[in-house]
Amino acid sequence: RLVFRERHASVFESAVWNGSDKDYSVLEASHTTHRGWCEPSVKERSMICLGPSFNLVYVFRSWFTGVHGHFLHDNLPVIAWLRQIMPPQATLLLVKDALSERIMDLADHEFATQRIAWVGYNASTCAAEARLLAPPSPQWREHGLL
Repeated sequence: RLVFRERHASVFESAVWNGSDKDYSVLEASHTTHRGWCEPSVKERSMICLGPSFNLVYVFRSWFTGVHGHFLHDNLPVIAWLRQIMPPQATLLLVKDALSERIMDLADHEFATQRIAWVGYNASTCAAEARLLAPPSPQWREHGLL
């Protein structure tokens, strides 16, 4: 299960957990490869899944959701990379944002409409398997990686 938390135009602290686990096991937020993924609150644990339940999802959350300069500069290259590595049956989950959706539709209509699911804030989404990506470090830019 996954909940994108709204927080100052960022989804840096989002909750993810194994919904079938009675102990609600979560990834360690302090682990460098899973930074920012937090334990769900009691309210989040009791939420029902909205929308379809997915088999395999790739989840990319970044900073400055809705700031479209960041979407173009920081997020679009990562989304393009994910498009190349995701298996055909996988769905990419992104935070719902009208202008980001339009940009993706213009950039790659087929991918945007068939492989991306736009998820709203503070809603529970379910998947059988998830691959989580943390936002790239801003220092990556200095090394020409974004």
